Amino acid sequence: MIRPPALVTTALLAAGLLTAGLLVPAAAPPAAAATATTAWQNGGFHVDTPNVIRRSNIVLGSPNTAAAQSLPLGNGSLGAAAWAAGGFTAQLNRADTLPGRKSPGQVQIPGLSALTNASDFKGSLDVYTSVLTESGGGMILKSWVSATKDELIVDVTGADPGAQQTVTLSLWSGRGPQAAVSGTVGTLAETWVDNQEAGSSGRTFGSLAALSAGGRNVTASVVNSTQVKVTFTPNADGSYRVILGAPTWTGGNAATTAANLLGSDATAAESSLLSSQKSWWSGFWANSGVLEATSADGTAQYMETLRTLYLYMEAASMRGTVPGSQAGVGGDPGSGANAACSQPGSPNWNALNITSGAEISLFIWQQYLATGDINFLRTYYPLLKSSATFLLNYQKVGSDGKLHAVANAHANGQYVTADNAGAAPLIAKVDAVGTWEQFQLVRNGDGSVSLRARVNNQYVTAENGGAAALIANRAAIGQWEEFDLIQS
Repeated sequence: MIRPPALVTTALLAAGLLTAGLLVPAAAPPAAAATATTAWQNGGFHVDTPNVIRRSNIVLGSPNTAAAQSLPLGNGSLGAAAWAAGGFTAQLNRADTLPGRKSPGQVQIPGLSALTNASDFKGSLDVYTSVLTESGGGMILKSWVSATKDELIVDVTGADPGAQQTVTLSLWSGRGPQAAVSGTVGTLAETWVDNQEAGSSGRTFGSLAALSAGGRNVTASVVNSTQVKVTFTPNADGSYRVILGAPTWTGGNAATTAANLLGSDATAAESSLLSSQKSWWSGFWANSGVLEATSADGTAQYMETLRTLYLYMEAASMRGTVPGSQAGVGGDPGSGANAACSQPGSPNWNALNITSGAEISLFIWQQYLATGDINFLRTYYPLLKSSATFLLNYQKVGSDGKLHAVANAHANGQYVTADNAGAAPLIAKVDAVGTWEQFQLVRNGDGSVSLRARVNNQYVTAENGGAAALIANRAAIGQWEEFDLIQS
Protein backbone atom coordinates (compact mmCIF):
# COMPACT_ATOMS: atom_id res chain seq x y z
CA MET A 1 0.00 0.00 0.00
CA ILE A 2 1.27 3.48 -0.87
CA ARG A 3 1.52 5.75 2.16
CA PRO A 4 1.26 9.28 0.67
CA PRO A 5 2.94 12.28 2.32
CA ALA A 6 1.12 14.46 4.80
CA LEU A 7 -1.46 16.88 3.42
CA VAL A 8 0.61 19.92 4.35
CA THR A 9 3.59 18.55 2.44
CA THR A 10 1.33 17.74 -0.49
CA ALA A 11 -0.14 21.23 -0.43
CA LEU A 12 3.30 22.84 -0.53
CA LEU A 13 4.31 20.59 -3.39
CA ALA A 14 1.10 21.44 -5.20
CA ALA A 15 1.81 25.14 -4.77
CA GLY A 16 5.22 24.70 -6.34
CA LEU A 17 3.82 22.82 -9.31
CA LEU A 18 1.07 25.39 -9.74
CA THR A 19 3.70 28.11 -9.96
CA ALA A 20 5.27 26.12 -12.75
CA GLY A 21 1.94 25.99 -14.58
CA LEU A 22 1.55 22.21 -14.11
CA LEU A 23 -1.62 22.02 -12.02
CA VAL A 24 -5.24 22.68 -12.80
CA PRO A 25 -7.06 23.41 -9.50
CA ALA A 26 -10.81 23.04 -9.05
CA ALA A 27 -10.97 26.08 -6.75
CA ALA A 28 -10.27 29.39 -8.46
CA PRO A 29 -7.21 31.48 -7.51
CA PRO A 30 -7.13 35.20 -8.34
CA ALA A 31 -8.19 36.02 -11.88
CA ALA A 32 -4.77 37.49 -12.67
CA ALA A 33 -3.40 33.93 -12.89
CA ALA A 34 -5.99 32.90 -15.46
CA THR A 35 -3.78 33.31 -18.52
CA ALA A 36 -1.40 30.59 -17.27
CA THR A 37 -3.91 27.77 -17.81
CA THR A 38 -6.50 26.60 -20.30
CA ALA A 39 -8.79 25.52 -17.43
CA TRP A 40 -9.96 29.08 -16.87
CA GLN A 41 -13.27 29.41 -18.70
CA ASN A 42 -16.10 31.89 -18.36
CA GLY A 43 -14.65 33.49 -15.25
CA GLY A 44 -13.88 30.31 -13.32
CA PHE A 45 -11.78 27.15 -13.21
CA HIS A 46 -13.31 23.94 -14.52
CA VAL A 47 -12.06 20.40 -13.95
CA ASP A 48 -13.64 17.13 -15.07
CA THR A 49 -13.63 15.93 -11.46
CA PRO A 50 -14.84 12.31 -11.95
CA ASN A 51 -12.31 11.53 -14.65
CA VAL A 52 -9.45 13.39 -12.98
CA ILE A 53 -9.99 11.35 -9.82
CA ARG A 54 -10.28 8.14 -11.83
CA ARG A 55 -6.80 8.73 -13.24
CA SER A 56 -5.71 7.39 -9.85
CA ASN A 57 -7.85 4.23 -9.87
CA ILE A 58 -6.10 1.11 -8.55
CA VAL A 59 -6.07 -1.53 -11.29
CA LEU A 60 -5.53 -5.25 -10.74
CA GLY A 61 -3.67 -7.04 -13.52
CA SER A 62 -4.00 -10.33 -11.65
CA PRO A 63 -5.85 -11.55 -8.55
CA ASN A 64 -4.57 -9.96 -5.32
CA THR A 65 -4.33 -13.26 -3.45
CA ALA A 66 -2.03 -12.05 -0.65
CA ALA A 67 -3.37 -10.15 2.36
CA ALA A 68 -0.63 -7.54 1.88
CA GLN A 69 -2.23 -6.77 -1.52
CA SER A 70 -5.64 -6.01 -0.03
CA LEU A 71 -7.61 -3.06 -1.37
CA PRO A 72 -9.10 -0.50 1.05
CA LEU A 73 -12.81 0.19 1.31
CA GLY A 74 -14.28 2.30 4.08
CA ASN A 75 -16.64 4.99 5.32
CA GLY A 76 -14.50 6.57 8.02
CA SER A 77 -15.64 4.28 10.84
CA LEU A 78 -15.96 0.84 9.24
CA GLY A 79 -13.32 -0.35 6.83
CA ALA A 80 -12.65 -3.52 4.88
CA ALA A 81 -9.42 -4.91 3.50
CA ALA A 82 -10.40 -7.00 0.46
CA TRP A 83 -8.29 -9.54 -1.37
CA ALA A 84 -8.75 -12.67 -3.52
CA ALA A 85 -7.65 -15.46 -1.17
CA GLY A 86 -10.04 -18.42 -1.27
CA GLY A 87 -12.20 -16.67 -3.86
CA PHE A 88 -12.95 -13.43 -2.03
CA THR A 89 -11.80 -12.49 1.47
CA ALA A 90 -12.47 -9.28 3.36
CA GLN A 91 -11.43 -8.37 6.88
CA LEU A 92 -13.70 -5.93 8.66
CA ASN A 93 -11.95 -3.27 10.72
CA ARG A 94 -13.33 -0.54 12.95
CA ALA A 95 -11.62 2.51 14.40
CA ASP A 96 -13.41 2.25 17.75
CA THR A 97 -12.78 -1.34 18.88
CA LEU A 98 -10.29 -0.03 21.41
CA PRO A 99 -7.72 -0.30 22.83
CA GLY A 100 -6.37 -2.98 20.47
CA ARG A 101 -8.64 -2.09 17.54
CA LYS A 102 -9.75 -5.67 17.16
CA SER A 103 -11.37 -6.78 13.94
CA PRO A 104 -15.10 -7.62 14.01
CA GLY A 105 -14.39 -10.57 11.72
CA GLN A 106 -13.24 -11.90 8.39
CA VAL A 107 -15.59 -13.00 5.61
CA GLN A 108 -14.80 -15.49 2.86
CA ILE A 109 -16.81 -16.39 -0.27
CA PRO A 110 -15.21 -19.52 -1.79
CA GLY A 111 -17.63 -19.65 -4.73
CA LEU A 112 -15.95 -16.58 -6.19
CA SER A 113 -12.85 -18.66 -6.98
CA ALA A 114 -14.46 -19.20 -10.38
CA LEU A 115 -14.11 -15.45 -10.92
CA THR A 116 -10.71 -14.77 -9.37
CA ASN A 117 -9.10 -17.87 -10.94
CA ALA A 118 -10.45 -17.13 -14.43
CA SER A 119 -7.93 -16.50 -17.20
CA ASP A 120 -9.73 -13.26 -18.13
CA PHE A 121 -9.75 -11.87 -14.57
CA LYS A 122 -9.48 -8.13 -14.15
CA GLY A 123 -10.34 -5.70 -11.44
CA SER A 124 -10.16 -2.10 -10.34
CA LEU A 125 -10.98 0.13 -7.38
CA ASP A 126 -12.86 3.21 -8.51
CA VAL A 127 -11.63 5.83 -6.05
CA TYR A 128 -14.29 8.30 -7.21
CA THR A 129 -17.08 6.09 -5.80
CA SER A 130 -15.08 3.69 -3.56
CA VAL A 131 -16.46 0.67 -5.41
CA LEU A 132 -14.32 -2.38 -6.17
CA THR A 133 -15.24 -4.14 -9.43
CA GLU A 134 -13.86 -7.51 -10.53
CA SER A 135 -14.77 -9.74 -13.46
CA GLY A 136 -13.77 -13.10 -14.86
CA GLY A 137 -15.28 -16.36 -16.07
CA GLY A 138 -18.51 -14.62 -17.03
CA MET A 139 -19.05 -13.27 -13.50
CA ILE A 140 -18.95 -9.70 -12.20
CA LEU A 141 -18.40 -8.60 -8.58
CA LYS A 142 -19.05 -5.19 -7.11
CA SER A 143 -18.12 -4.49 -3.51
CA TRP A 144 -18.23 -1.37 -1.36
CA VAL A 145 -18.53 -0.18 2.21
CA SER A 146 -21.61 1.99 2.38
CA ALA A 147 -20.83 5.67 2.83
CA THR A 148 -23.96 6.15 4.93
CA LYS A 149 -24.16 3.04 7.16
CA ASP A 150 -21.77 0.44 8.56
CA GLU A 151 -22.21 -2.25 5.91
CA LEU A 152 -19.97 -4.11 3.48
CA ILE A 153 -21.87 -5.16 0.36
CA VAL A 154 -20.75 -7.74 -2.21
CA ASP A 155 -22.95 -7.94 -5.32
CA VAL A 156 -22.39 -10.77 -7.80
CA THR A 157 -23.87 -11.46 -11.24
CA GLY A 158 -23.22 -14.29 -13.70
CA ALA A 159 -23.08 -17.09 -11.11
CA ASP A 160 -24.46 -20.56 -11.80
CA PRO A 161 -28.08 -20.24 -10.58
CA GLY A 162 -28.14 -23.92 -9.60
CA ALA A 163 -24.90 -24.01 -7.60
CA GLN A 164 -25.23 -23.67 -3.83
CA GLN A 165 -23.03 -20.97 -2.31
CA THR A 166 -21.58 -20.63 1.19
CA VAL A 167 -20.17 -17.63 3.03
CA THR A 168 -18.34 -17.76 6.35
CA LEU A 169 -17.74 -15.07 8.95
CA SER A 170 -14.88 -15.96 11.28
CA LEU A 171 -12.69 -14.83 14.12
CA TRP A 172 -9.58 -16.63 15.35
CA SER A 173 -7.93 -18.23 18.32
CA GLY A 174 -7.75 -15.88 21.27
CA ARG A 175 -11.04 -14.16 20.53
CA GLY A 176 -14.15 -15.00 22.54
CA PRO A 177 -17.29 -14.00 20.63
CA GLN A 178 -20.84 -15.22 21.09
CA ALA A 179 -21.74 -16.96 17.82
CA ALA A 180 -25.48 -16.94 17.15
CA VAL A 181 -28.14 -17.15 14.45
CA SER A 182 -31.44 -15.33 14.09
CA GLY A 183 -33.38 -16.20 10.96
CA THR A 184 -31.10 -15.71 7.97
CA VAL A 185 -28.55 -13.64 9.90
CA GLY A 186 -25.48 -14.99 11.68
CA THR A 187 -23.64 -12.86 14.24
CA LEU A 188 -20.36 -12.78 16.13
CA ALA A 189 -20.53 -10.46 19.14
CA GLU A 190 -17.84 -9.83 21.75
CA THR A 191 -17.18 -7.28 24.48
CA TRP A 192 -14.17 -6.57 26.67
CA VAL A 193 -13.11 -4.08 29.32
CA ASP A 194 -10.12 -1.81 28.81
CA ASN A 195 -8.33 -2.59 32.08
CA GLN A 196 -5.10 -4.35 31.12
CA GLU A 197 -2.58 -1.59 30.47
CA ALA A 198 -1.25 1.48 32.22
CA GLY A 199 -3.63 4.37 31.69
CA SER A 200 -6.53 2.06 30.87
CA SER A 201 -9.94 3.73 30.75
CA GLY A 202 -12.02 1.03 32.43
CA ARG A 203 -14.56 1.38 29.62
CA THR A 204 -16.32 -1.46 27.85
CA PHE A 205 -15.61 -1.88 24.14
CA GLY A 206 -16.57 -4.57 21.69
CA SER A 207 -17.19 -5.78 18.17
CA LEU A 208 -20.26 -7.07 16.36
CA ALA A 209 -20.36 -8.53 12.86
CA ALA A 210 -23.57 -9.69 11.17
CA LEU A 211 -23.70 -11.80 8.00
CA SER A 212 -26.61 -12.44 5.64
CA ALA A 213 -27.26 -12.88 1.93
CA GLY A 214 -29.75 -12.11 -0.79
CA GLY A 215 -30.65 -15.11 -2.95
CA ARG A 216 -32.84 -18.21 -2.72
CA ASN A 217 -33.16 -20.61 0.22
CA VAL A 218 -30.98 -18.52 2.50
CA THR A 219 -30.09 -20.21 5.82
CA ALA A 220 -27.67 -19.29 8.61
CA SER A 221 -25.90 -21.65 11.00
CA VAL A 222 -23.30 -21.64 13.77
CA VAL A 223 -20.20 -23.61 12.73
CA ASN A 224 -18.32 -23.24 16.02
CA SER A 225 -17.64 -20.68 18.74
CA THR A 226 -15.78 -18.36 16.36
CA GLN A 227 -17.55 -18.93 13.03
CA VAL A 228 -21.00 -18.59 11.49
CA LYS A 229 -22.04 -19.59 7.97
CA VAL A 230 -24.72 -18.54 5.51
CA THR A 231 -25.79 -20.93 2.76
CA PHE A 232 -27.93 -20.00 -0.25
CA THR A 233 -28.60 -20.52 -3.95
CA PRO A 234 -28.23 -17.60 -6.38
CA ASN A 235 -31.31 -16.03 -7.88
CA ALA A 236 -32.63 -17.50 -11.12
CA ASP A 237 -30.69 -14.89 -13.12
CA GLY A 238 -27.39 -15.87 -11.44
CA SER A 239 -27.21 -12.85 -9.16
CA TYR A 240 -26.76 -12.77 -5.38
CA ARG A 241 -25.67 -10.44 -2.63
CA VAL A 242 -23.59 -10.97 0.50
CA ILE A 243 -24.05 -8.30 3.16
CA LEU A 244 -22.16 -7.72 6.39
CA GLY A 245 -22.88 -5.18 9.09
CA ALA A 246 -20.43 -4.10 11.78
CA PRO A 247 -21.68 -1.18 13.88
CA THR A 248 -20.29 0.34 17.06
CA TRP A 249 -20.84 -2.26 19.78
CA THR A 250 -20.52 -2.24 23.55
CA GLY A 251 -23.06 -4.96 24.31
CA GLY A 252 -26.80 -5.53 24.04
CA ASN A 253 -29.03 -7.65 21.83
CA ALA A 254 -26.92 -8.66 18.85
CA ALA A 255 -29.81 -10.06 16.80
CA THR A 256 -31.93 -6.93 17.18
CA THR A 257 -29.00 -4.62 16.45
CA ALA A 258 -28.11 -6.63 13.33
CA ALA A 259 -31.69 -6.68 12.07
CA ASN A 260 -32.09 -2.93 12.54
CA LEU A 261 -28.81 -2.24 10.74
CA LEU A 262 -29.25 -4.58 7.77
CA GLY A 263 -32.96 -3.94 7.29
CA SER A 264 -34.01 -5.05 3.81
CA ASP A 265 -30.63 -4.29 2.23
CA ALA A 266 -29.99 -7.96 1.38
CA THR A 267 -32.68 -7.79 -1.29
CA ALA A 268 -32.85 -4.05 -2.12
CA ALA A 269 -32.15 -2.91 -5.66
CA GLU A 270 -28.47 -2.32 -6.31
CA SER A 271 -29.24 1.06 -7.84
CA SER A 272 -30.84 2.29 -4.60
CA LEU A 273 -27.84 1.20 -2.51
CA LEU A 274 -25.33 2.71 -4.92
CA SER A 275 -27.25 5.98 -5.20
CA SER A 276 -26.32 7.16 -1.70
CA GLN A 277 -22.78 5.81 -2.19
CA LYS A 278 -22.21 7.81 -5.36
CA SER A 279 -23.86 10.89 -3.91
CA TRP A 280 -21.65 11.01 -0.80
CA TRP A 281 -18.38 10.41 -2.64
CA SER A 282 -19.14 12.84 -5.47
CA GLY A 283 -19.88 15.49 -2.82
CA PHE A 284 -16.61 14.73 -1.07
CA TRP A 285 -14.53 15.06 -4.24
CA ALA A 286 -16.40 18.20 -5.31
CA ASN A 287 -15.11 19.92 -2.17
CA SER A 288 -11.59 18.50 -2.09
CA GLY A 289 -9.72 20.92 -4.34
CA VAL A 290 -9.12 18.41 -7.13
CA LEU A 291 -5.79 18.82 -8.93
CA GLU A 292 -4.76 17.56 -12.35
CA ALA A 293 -1.00 17.50 -12.87
CA THR A 294 1.01 16.80 -16.02
CA SER A 295 4.71 16.68 -16.83
CA ALA A 296 6.71 15.15 -19.63
CA ASP A 297 8.51 12.69 -17.35
CA GLY A 298 5.37 11.58 -15.50
CA THR A 299 6.49 12.96 -12.13
CA ALA A 300 3.56 15.36 -11.89
CA GLN A 301 1.05 12.62 -12.67
CA TYR A 302 2.65 10.46 -9.98
CA MET A 303 2.39 13.21 -7.38
CA GLU A 304 -1.22 13.83 -8.40
CA THR A 305 -1.96 10.15 -7.76
CA LEU A 306 -0.28 10.26 -4.34
CA ARG A 307 -2.39 13.24 -3.35
CA THR A 308 -5.62 11.71 -4.68
CA LEU A 309 -5.01 8.42 -2.86
CA TYR A 310 -4.13 10.33 0.30
CA LEU A 311 -7.46 12.15 0.17
CA TYR A 312 -9.26 8.87 -0.58
CA MET A 313 -7.69 7.21 2.46
CA GLU A 314 -8.60 10.18 4.65
CA ALA A 315 -12.26 9.92 3.64
CA ALA A 316 -12.27 6.14 3.95
CA SER A 317 -10.65 5.98 7.37
CA MET A 318 -11.24 9.24 9.26
CA ARG A 319 -14.86 10.28 9.61
CA GLY A 320 -15.78 8.65 12.92
CA THR A 321 -15.78 9.83 16.49
CA VAL A 322 -12.16 8.74 16.97
CA PRO A 323 -9.24 9.09 14.54
CA GLY A 324 -9.21 6.10 12.25
CA SER A 325 -5.61 5.66 11.15
CA GLN A 326 -5.18 2.57 8.96
CA ALA A 327 -7.24 0.50 11.39
CA GLY A 328 -10.48 1.80 9.93
CA VAL A 329 -9.65 0.49 6.46
CA GLY A 330 -6.72 -1.85 6.09
CA GLY A 331 -6.09 -2.92 9.62
CA ASP A 332 -3.83 -5.94 10.02
CA PRO A 333 -5.15 -8.65 7.65
CA GLY A 334 -4.74 -12.05 9.21
CA SER A 335 -4.92 -12.50 12.94
CA GLY A 336 -6.06 -8.92 13.39
CA ALA A 337 -3.87 -8.56 16.46
CA ASN A 338 -2.07 -5.25 16.14
CA ALA A 339 0.26 -5.26 19.16
CA ALA A 340 -0.16 -2.24 21.38
CA CYS A 341 2.54 0.40 21.51
CA SER A 342 3.32 -0.28 25.15
CA GLN A 343 5.29 -2.74 27.24
CA PRO A 344 2.42 -5.27 27.71
CA GLY A 345 2.44 -5.70 23.93
CA SER A 346 6.03 -6.97 23.93
CA PRO A 347 7.88 -8.30 22.17
CA ASN A 348 7.47 -6.18 19.06
CA TRP A 349 9.44 -3.40 17.48
CA ASN A 350 7.39 -0.50 18.87
CA ALA A 351 6.31 -1.97 22.21
CA LEU A 352 8.49 0.35 24.28
CA ASN A 353 7.29 3.67 22.90
CA ILE A 354 7.54 6.45 25.47
CA THR A 355 4.09 7.59 24.39
CA SER A 356 1.68 7.06 21.49
CA GLY A 357 0.43 10.60 22.00
CA ALA A 358 2.33 12.06 19.05
CA GLU A 359 0.98 9.48 16.62
CA ILE A 360 -2.58 9.82 17.89
CA SER A 361 -2.28 13.61 17.76
CA LEU A 362 -1.21 13.36 14.13
CA PHE A 363 -4.29 11.26 13.33
CA ILE A 364 -6.51 13.82 15.08
CA TRP A 365 -4.99 16.69 13.11
CA GLN A 366 -5.26 14.79 9.82
CA GLN A 367 -8.92 14.02 10.51
CA TYR A 368 -9.58 17.69 11.16
CA LEU A 369 -7.82 18.64 7.91
CA ALA A 370 -9.94 16.10 6.02
CA THR A 371 -13.29 17.04 7.57
CA GLY A 372 -12.97 20.63 8.76
CA ASP A 373 -14.92 19.57 11.86
CA ILE A 374 -13.98 22.28 14.36
CA ASN A 375 -16.03 20.66 17.14
CA PHE A 376 -14.01 17.47 16.71
CA LEU A 377 -10.81 19.49 17.01
CA ARG A 378 -12.08 21.29 20.12
CA THR A 379 -12.94 17.95 21.74
CA TYR A 380 -9.50 16.46 21.20
CA TYR A 381 -7.34 19.59 21.46
CA PRO A 382 -6.50 18.83 25.13
CA LEU A 383 -4.92 15.56 23.98
CA LEU A 384 -2.84 17.37 21.34
CA LYS A 385 -1.71 19.92 23.89
CA SER A 386 -0.86 17.42 26.62
CA SER A 387 1.05 15.18 24.18
CA ALA A 388 3.16 18.09 22.99
CA THR A 389 3.73 19.30 26.56
CA PHE A 390 4.83 15.86 27.71
CA LEU A 391 7.30 15.40 24.86
CA LEU A 392 8.74 18.87 25.30
CA ASN A 393 9.28 18.19 29.00
CA TYR A 394 10.71 14.73 28.38
CA GLN A 395 13.24 15.74 25.76
CA LYS A 396 16.52 17.42 26.58
CA VAL A 397 18.56 19.86 24.55
CA GLY A 398 21.72 18.19 23.28
CA SER A 399 25.09 19.63 22.39
CA ASP A 400 23.80 20.19 18.86
CA GLY A 401 21.05 22.47 20.17
CA LYS A 402 18.32 20.02 19.20
CA LEU A 403 15.86 18.18 21.41
CA HIS A 404 16.65 14.52 22.13
CA ALA A 405 14.62 11.74 23.76
CA VAL A 406 17.06 9.80 25.92
CA ALA A 407 17.14 6.67 28.07
CA ASN A 408 15.19 4.44 25.71
CA ALA A 409 15.94 1.74 23.18
CA HIS A 410 13.91 3.19 20.31
CA ALA A 411 16.81 2.55 17.97
CA ASN A 412 15.84 -1.11 17.85
CA GLY A 413 13.01 -1.71 20.36
CA GLN A 414 15.10 -4.31 22.21
CA TYR A 415 15.52 -5.04 25.92
CA VAL A 416 18.77 -4.25 27.73
CA THR A 417 20.58 -7.43 28.76
CA ALA A 418 23.48 -8.20 31.11
CA ASP A 419 25.07 -10.13 28.27
CA ASN A 420 26.88 -13.42 28.85
CA ALA A 421 25.31 -13.72 32.30
CA GLY A 422 26.80 -10.36 33.29
CA ALA A 423 30.33 -11.02 32.06
CA ALA A 424 29.89 -8.74 29.05
CA PRO A 425 28.76 -5.09 28.82
CA LEU A 426 25.08 -4.19 28.90
CA ILE A 427 23.51 -4.00 25.45
CA ALA A 428 19.98 -3.57 24.08
CA LYS A 429 19.60 -6.57 21.77
CA VAL A 430 17.02 -9.00 23.23
CA ASP A 431 13.40 -9.46 22.09
CA ALA A 432 11.94 -10.79 25.35
CA VAL A 433 12.62 -10.52 29.08
CA GLY A 434 14.57 -13.31 30.78
CA THR A 435 16.84 -13.49 33.84
CA TRP A 436 19.63 -11.58 32.07
CA GLU A 437 17.23 -8.71 31.37
CA GLN A 438 15.98 -8.26 34.94
CA PHE A 439 17.46 -5.64 37.29
CA GLN A 440 16.60 -4.61 40.84
CA LEU A 441 16.25 -0.88 41.45
CA VAL A 442 18.07 0.02 44.68
CA ARG A 443 17.38 3.44 46.22
CA ASN A 444 20.39 4.91 48.00
CA GLY A 445 20.37 7.17 51.03
CA ASP A 446 21.62 10.19 49.06
CA GLY A 447 18.69 10.02 46.61
CA SER A 448 20.59 8.24 43.85
CA VAL A 449 19.71 4.76 42.59
CA SER A 450 21.68 1.66 41.67
CA LEU A 451 20.87 -1.35 39.50
CA ARG A 452 21.62 -4.92 40.54
CA ALA A 453 21.52 -7.58 37.84
CA ARG A 454 19.45 -10.57 38.81
CA VAL A 455 21.58 -12.96 36.78
CA ASN A 456 24.71 -12.49 38.96
CA ASN A 457 23.60 -10.21 41.85
CA GLN A 458 26.25 -7.68 40.78
CA TYR A 459 25.74 -3.93 40.54
CA VAL A 460 25.83 -2.09 37.23
CA THR A 461 28.82 0.24 37.04
CA ALA A 462 29.76 3.14 34.80
CA GLU A 463 33.17 1.58 34.25
CA ASN A 464 36.25 3.81 34.23
CA GLY A 465 34.29 6.77 35.57
CA GLY A 466 31.81 6.55 32.72
CA ALA A 467 34.43 6.35 29.98
CA ALA A 468 33.67 2.67 29.29
CA ALA A 469 30.51 0.63 28.68
CA LEU A 470 28.08 -0.17 31.48
CA ILE A 471 28.60 -3.64 32.96
CA ALA A 472 27.16 -5.52 35.95
CA ASN A 473 30.32 -6.66 37.79
CA ARG A 474 30.52 -4.83 41.15
CA ALA A 475 29.79 -6.45 44.52
CA ALA A 476 29.25 -3.14 46.31
CA ILE A 477 27.95 0.35 45.54
CA GLY A 478 30.41 3.16 45.03
CA GLN A 479 30.26 6.41 43.09
CA TRP A 480 30.51 4.61 39.74
CA GLU A 481 27.45 2.50 40.66
CA GLU A 482 25.21 5.44 41.56
CA PHE A 483 22.81 6.96 39.02
CA ASP A 484 20.18 9.69 39.06
CA LEU A 485 16.63 8.51 38.30
CA ILE A 486 15.00 11.04 35.98
CA GLN A 487 11.22 10.74 35.66
CA SER A 488 9.10 12.75 33.24
